[in-house]
This record gives sequence, C-alpha cells and structure tokens, in this order.
Amino acid sequence: MSGDRWLPSDAVLEAEAAVVGAAIQSKAAAEMAAETLTPQSFYMSLHAAVFEAVTGMLNDGVPIEAASVLRVMHRSGQMVDGVKVFSLAERAAAGSLSFHIEAVARDATRREMLNLAAFITDIADPSFDPDIHLDKVRERLDAISNTVTGDDPPTAAELLYEVLEDLEKEDERKELVQPPYRDMERLVPALEPGELILIGARPSVGKSTVAMDFARYSALHLKKRVLFASLEMTGKNCMQRLVSAEATVDLAKFKNRSATDVDWDRIAKIKSSIEESSLIIDAFPGYTLGRLRARLRREERRGGCQLVIVDYLQLMKMPPSDSREQAVAATSRGLKLMALEFEIPIVLLAQLNRGPEHRNDKTPVMSDFRESGALEQDADVGLLLFREDASDQESSRAGELDVIVAKNRNGARGTVTVAFQGHYSRAMDMAPREWSPTGGLS
Repeated sequence: MSGDRWLPSDAVLEAEAAVVGAAIQSKAAAEMAAETLTPQSFYMSLHAAVFEAVTGMLNDGVPIEAASVLRVMHRSGQMVDGVKVFSLAERAAAGSLSFHIEAVARDATRREMLNLAAFITDIADPSFDPDIHLDKVRERLDAISNTVTGDDPPTAAELLYEVLEDLEKEDERKELVQPPYRDMERLVPALEPGELILIGARPSVGKSTVAMDFARYSALHLKKRVLFASLEMTGKNCMQRLVSAEATVDLAKFKNRSATDVDWDRIAKIKSSIEESSLIIDAFPGYTLGRLRARLRREERRGGCQLVIVDYLQLMKMPPSDSREQAVAATSRGLKLMALEFEIPIVLLAQLNRGPEHRNDKTPVMSDFRESGALEQDADVGLLLFREDASDQESSRAGELDVIVAKNRNGARGTVTVAFQGHYSRAMDMAPREWSPTGGLS
C-alpha cells in the first residue's frame, strides 16, 4: 500500500541499506540479520530482493559477495541494476549492526500494524461476522507478534539444569492438575500445561460424566480455577450433575423434584465447597475458538485458569473450510496452540464414529475419531471410553467403565477401569480413595 503513513523515515531507509550492505560483505553479518529479518521486513524492493538472494545463498552454503549475489538474482530472473547492488556492497553499517537490524524490524512491524488496521476497516462492513472475522484479526496479530524475536533459545546445558531441578522438586507436581481417578495417575500423573487431552466415546457412554469428574475433582478437591465450556448442556444441567455427583443424590431427583430430607442434608454438607470453588461454567451453543480465547484472556486478568474442558468438539462452530475434515483439523490445531499459548491443559471431548459397532471387538481405537485424523496427531493424551453394558445390558461387567489411555506422548499406555455410577452422574475408583488430614492421597 502507498501513502505517507506507510513510508519509512530516512533513518529507516538508511538502516535498510546498511543491513543489506553488511550482509553482502560478511557472512556473519548476513547470519545475524537473518535471525531477525526476512525479505518482507524491507520497504525498498531492491533491499528486499538482495536480502532474499543473500539468505538463499546462506541456506545453500554458497559464499556471499557482490558479484555472486548479482549472478543469483539474474539467474532467478531479477534483472536488477548491477551498479546499485555494488553500491550497496560498498556501504558498511555505520555503528552497531544490531541497532540497524532493530530499526528495520521495528518499522516492518509498524507497517504490518497499519496493514492490519486497513484490513479491520475493510471487514467492518454490514457482512461482518464476529465468529469468523475476529479470529482472522487475531491470527494476523499473532503472526505479527511471532516476527518479534525474543531471547536466544536455551542451550542443552540450560535445559538439562532445568529438567534436573524439576526432578529434584517432586512436591511441585502437586501444583499441577491430576486426573480424577487414582489408578489413572499411574499412566498420566498430571495434566501438563500446554497439553491437549482428547476424550472420545460413542454417544451415551459417559463423555460428559467423565468431563464433569475432571472439572469437579480439579475445582473442588484440588482448588484449581477451571473453565468448563459446555456446548451440549445448560449451566443448570451442569450444576445438577455436579451436585448429584458430589452429594450422592440421585440425578433423577433433580428432574422430578423429589429430594428427601437425607438428600437435603447431603447437599448442605457440600454446598460451601461448591460456593468457594473457582469453577466457571460457560454454557453456550456454537462455541468458537474466538470465544474461548477471549474468555481465557479475560480470566488471565483474574489470575488465569489452570484447566479448560470443552464438551464437545463436533458441536463447536468451526471456521469456513473446503471440507468438514479440514474444519475439524483447524479447530483441533487451534485448541492445541491455545493450550501452548496460555500454558494450560485443555481437555477436549469428541465423538467417535460407528467403527466400534461394526467390529466383533467393540473396544474403540484412536482411528475411530470422527472426521479428522488430525485429532490423533494434535492430542498429547488420548483417552477412549468403553462400557460393555452400553451395548450389552446382560454383560458381566455391568457398571464398569474402561478409560483406555490409547495415546500418551509422555508416558505409558494402558487401561484403567472405574465404577460408572450413572445415577450420580459420576465415575469412581474401583477401590475407595482415602484422604489424609492434609487433603492429599494417603
């Protein structure tokens, strides 16, 4: 775009020439500039073209000097004026090269922001759709942010020190979010920040029940701040399930309003723990990535969440795409990147396809996830739920729920069996969990 606002100052144009000139003269200078700048960082087309040739030669291991740069440019069809290239090569970066590199990078970011502002103006017409366009704005803003180079990446020695220091401080694991079932901790000791934990099952097997177990245990027992994004149930439905599970009051009694005095006593005992918890239930049909990101940014100002649960993927409003599979893949990837960005574990529920129903062995596998193989790739932990009595009411395993750890990027796989108590909308350890006076596991 043209216009005075986009035109860099004379000092920036001088800095561009100084950086490109230094890059032609010195491989070390070229490498230093390439750490921060790309050809698109330069305003002047000649500077951008020369720098593109230089960085290409760096990647190919070709010696860099003015004549060879000119040959590479001519070979690629860029018939630039050789005098101008040699003129750039004669210019040394007066003063600190890093100072000139920073000046070029800063002005490139400024122009990108102006382009973003123009983009926002263009899309803010009567056809504006917040669910689509706000995500596009955030994507472009994130792309601008990612061009700003921070500190140097850590060395192996620095990472080793950090790993050994973490190993020494075993108690710090208590600060992480543990799964709600004791036997599961053998395979997945904690839900790590940045992880995407995928829970899959066929309908009516217990996805929402297990999701609420994660939320209830983390918020009420571990005292974590938890965001439960429900696309299937209302906030009232979620709370009925939570109270039923925590107070052991039959869920049906909430539907037909038939609580007894004993039920009311049980509810009274757990009421304060719910009131004091930091569980946020955001029940909203058609949840989008944009809404979730906005909610997390708002929660960051209040101290941040330590766990997010999304129930469930196929009900989310997804970005436009050529196919449903691509839309699911984009949403899955977006959630994984969000987990990394906010440094929190995200538990994502998803439906499985009908594959298990057509097999003799009804046990689900990771490839049964509906519509997208990207789910398998993005997930750090993949949990599949299976109940024999969901399809065979005469099963000898009635009341048992298998939580199959089918994928575990940082640990072992296996199957954990828990007691499914559907009337209380919860699953429990097969052996009772006992608590020490300090609130930890005994």
